Amino acid sequence: MSLHRSMLRRTSKAASRLLESIGLGIYRAKSGTRDPIIVGRFILSDFYTPSERRRLYDECLRESGVEWSDNFPKQCRYDLLAQLLEHVLRRGIAGDVVECGCWKGHSTRMLASTVARLGKSRRLEVFDSFEGGLSDKGPEDRNERFDLTPRQVREEKMVFSSTEQEVRHALKDFDFARLHRGWIPDLSPQFGDVPRAFLHVDVDLYQPIKDTLEWFWPRMPSGAVVVLDDHGYCQFPGARRAAQEFFLKHPPAMFLEMPIGGAFAVR
Repeated sequence: MSLHRSMLRRTSKAASRLLESIGLGIYRAKSGTRDPIIVGRFILSDFYTPSERRRLYDECLRESGVEWSDNFPKQCRYDLLAQLLEHVLRRGIAGDVVECGCWKGHSTRMLASTVARLGKSRRLEVFDSFEGGLSDKGPEDRNERFDLTPRQVREEKMVFSSTEQEVRHALKDFDFARLHRGWIPDLSPQFGDVPRAFLHVDVDLYQPIKDTLEWFWPRMPSGAVVVLDDHGYCQFPGARRAAQEFFLKHPPAMFLEMPIGGAFAVR
């Protein structure tokens, strides 16, 4: 039985590599299912022909050293992230650009590159705790698919670890970007009530997302945009819960959940 399973795994990996070479990806919604989902990326124009956002995504992926994290849903989320920032900058919405949670700087560099091209005198303010990995999960953050073993909890924490030096390296070409180490509730009083035109929230868990929205949303002008990276993922159910609770009390002009993960709100 063990040999049979090993052969199946090798066959599956070989099939995946073959499909990836022609722009396809295999995804299984649940373990044990017999009906894999095959995504044809090349039916989409941005993947079939060269595009500036695809080039930017690949460049920032390399510069932040996280090529191993690349996948189709992430490509779609980051394409949307860049488009929404472009929209805000071209419309001239007042305020700087903010990112809360930057990991190793992939999305951070994408934001900085877009601001450098379209943002004129705007700043990019980046906040992260850099505490050595994913924070401890609260009851709202329990994985929807399965309970993690203590070893899996440690591994998950380390996957999401990063250092300030790594992010500073990713931002080395952008002198208007400022990196702030610490937690939003502790740091926010330093910055007063200055407006923010765009906010990218990638802090994974219920309480940090709630704290981030409570501080920044009231200080964002009409037309400003909030992008929620972890929204809709079974691994981080607290992300959706925090956003749903907050926007129920503070209705945005528009709120959209993406089926490939992520969501955004317009002030």
